[in-house]
Amino acid sequence: MHCGGIYYKSLKKVVVSKENKYYKSVNGVLYNKKGTELVHYPAKNGGSTYKIPSSVKYVDSVAFKGNKNIKTVILGKNVKKFADSAFNHGIVGEGCTELEKIIVPKENKYYKSVKGVLYNKKGTKLVVYPAKKSGSTYKLPSTVNYIGCWAFMGNESLKNITIDENVTKIDEGAFKGTKIENVELSGGKADAGKKLKLMMDAFAQCSNLKEITGGYRVSETGWMTFGLCKNLQNMDIGKGLEKLDYSFGGCVSLNKICLSDKLKDINGDAFVDGGCKEFYVEDTNKKYKSIDGCLYEITDSTKGT
Repeated sequence: MHCGGIYYKSLKKVVVSKENKYYKSVNGVLYNKKGTELVHYPAKNGGSTYKIPSSVKYVDSVAFKGNKNIKTVILGKNVKKFADSAFNHGIVGEGCTELEKIIVPKENKYYKSVKGVLYNKKGTKLVVYPAKKSGSTYKLPSTVNYIGCWAFMGNESLKNITIDENVTKIDEGAFKGTKIENVELSGGKADAGKKLKLMMDAFAQCSNLKEITGGYRVSETGWMTFGLCKNLQNMDIGKGLEKLDYSFGGCVSLNKICLSDKLKDINGDAFVDGGCKEFYVEDTNKKYKSIDGCLYEITDSTKGT
């Protein structure tokens, strides 16, 4: 069962008939009959701390969506699948906005917690950075190569983040709606060799975002990756781009974007409702060119226009 269909902002508890063969309710929380799947923790369920029972193996998508009371979640020792969207999904402000930390027992074989942040056991995936976790600066561990969907969404404390050169994918909505101001995408290194993909909405609605560095290794951007980042002024994304989707809609403050000869595909609406003051394209690019700071597609290679 996908609880997206039963999400209600005012729901206090779920009651299940004893005759139901497939689901049960414990203290108002919905589980499958065996208790191995946590389906839904109601938005108005009280209590600041919740310990997931040891019988639970799976925590469903949007299971905790909208709850404004929870500050601490303690994973059960047998949880093996915690949905990326268990706390957040898509809409800014409808996640667990008061969540401060996640605790994982050492016995759990699949996940771990480092200073309240949820990772998979190997530390290669950052799953959840709590919305109410304090601190204005955060540097990802070098073990991380993937930032999951909605991972940082809702956090309003972070201003500066350093993403290590080993990260190769930042997934959908990872930083959507945060108050982040500065992003370093290559661990501060000028020669990081690994390509980085930025997916749909990865930094969308980050209205305080001003500068991106280390973006030279970004090879692909998704739909509205930086949508409505109205104060984004400076970035070095473009130097390694191979594909540019409708990614900068509403970015009205961009000063300049430099595009290399690697770029082969630009969505026609890539900069719609935005305003980049200047484009620069390497002369060796066979499909696009810049003239007096304007971007053109080469339609006839013999004429160069």
